[in-house]
Amino acid sequence: MKYIISILLLILAISCEDPIDNTSGIDTLSTGEHFLWPLELGNYWGYTSYDFRGRYDEIEICNFDTSWAYEGFHSFGVTLDSIPIEPYMYRYEVVGEEYIRIGDTVYVCHILDTYNFTSDEYTNFNTPFWAGDDGLYNMGIYGGGDTILSKGLYIPSNIELDSPWGGQFPYKQHGFFHASTVVDRRCLSKTELLTTPIGNFECYVIFTRIWQAEDIAGWFDYYEYYSPGVGRVCLIRLSVSPVLGPNSYGAWWLDYLSVINEIQIN
Repeated sequence: MKYIISILLLILAISCEDPIDNTSGIDTLSTGEHFLWPLELGNYWGYTSYDFRGRYDEIEICNFDTSWAYEGFHSFGVTLDSIPIEPYMYRYEVVGEEYIRIGDTVYVCHILDTYNFTSDEYTNFNTPFWAGDDGLYNMGIYGGGDTILSKGLYIPSNIELDSPWGGQFPYKQHGFFHASTVVDRRCLSKTELLTTPIGNFECYVIFTRIWQAEDIAGWFDYYEYYSPGVGRVCLIRLSVSPVLGPNSYGAWWLDYLSVINEIQIN
């Protein structure tokens, strides 16, 4: 009987160990900071967001000019103070830190989740980020029993204009998580001035292109506006069709636009 009790106590002790203690001999890397995105526990960014999908005939936020090229926020043909559809609000928040193991390394990561004001709850759409000396990395995505963990460079520390880098882009579509390899990612500007409901921000514009899906001949193009020491102040997603010829955008449609309306930085 004493032998059985000893075994049970040993099992209980093992199960209660801190997960980091079970990785002896494995490198553990703490997280740092990136100058474009202050990721500290409790920091959050509130956004006013617009969903244009299915309303293109009504709003005509699209472009069929094969010579179109991004030349600034005005290139999208939308003005923030005159969008004729009802917005929704959400908050992107640093909700904690967790150990994320990828291969033989454990990374201490900042975890971000989205708070939805409509449902009055978090979406459980957790994205871990790790900041190293050479840049900020996305480490995958998890929540609700679905987990994809992989390391991809998100924004380098030393950003050069129009110089592409690799990486991945995490997102949720049709109920499934994805961490897609990027087709193209680069910085389009370091000094674009963006006027938002809470002030003017000088922004780095980070462009990311990914495939929509393996069975769809098209891209998602993301334009993210980051202000140093503030974080992301705007995000735009386009659905892009390349069918009008090689090396051209073909047609694009504006899917989403989110612009900052509140900030808390600790």
